[in-house]
Amino acid sequence: MHPSGILVVMGKEEHGEKLKNILTNERYQVMDVCSAGSETIRKVMQLQPSLVICDFKLPDMTGNDLALAVQDYCSLIVLVNDSERDFINDDQIIYTVAKPINRSALVQTVEIVLQTSQQIQKLKMALSHLAKSLEERKVIERAKGLLMERHHFSEHQAHRHIQKHSMDSGAKLVDIAKGILETVLIDVQNDL
Repeated sequence: MHPSGILVVMGKEEHGEKLKNILTNERYQVMDVCSAGSETIRKVMQLQPSLVICDFKLPDMTGNDLALAVQDYCSLIVLVNDSERDFINDDQIIYTVAKPINRSALVQTVEIVLQTSQQIQKLKMALSHLAKSLEERKVIERAKGLLMERHHFSEHQAHRHIQKHSMDSGAKLVDIAKGILETVLIDVQNDL
């Protein structure tokens, strides 16, 4: 069984069940079958699937509309015929599979989308970690600058001062730097 959950969305329930059977026969976990976009949006928030596979035309919206609503939460594959393909919004990341559905094309697309989604998640986590590291580095640099200005330390002495307090207290460098910045802010306020 593939670990990633899938939501199937088809305007006609019998089409949704057929698609569900194709996917479950390929050992994918189909979390639910929906028949409308609004229902799907609620299910995405509730079940947190990795992927939604939907028909382009739904009773209450199009695949483009659904993509806008769920793009931050999961990936989307839209089933389209030739005339509908022209209406897919190029500004969004929407994967498509041609109708009538070819089982192997569908399975290949699902596999590619799920793998791509996992890679994107890893990249987002790495980016978040880098952004946090950069912010911490900025705080440390500001604290070093204040130490250099107020105590006439060299940059090396300021860094060593923060580092020593970090090792002595068992706190992170950034926490010591924040403490220095807060202390200076309090001193400045008291001077006013």
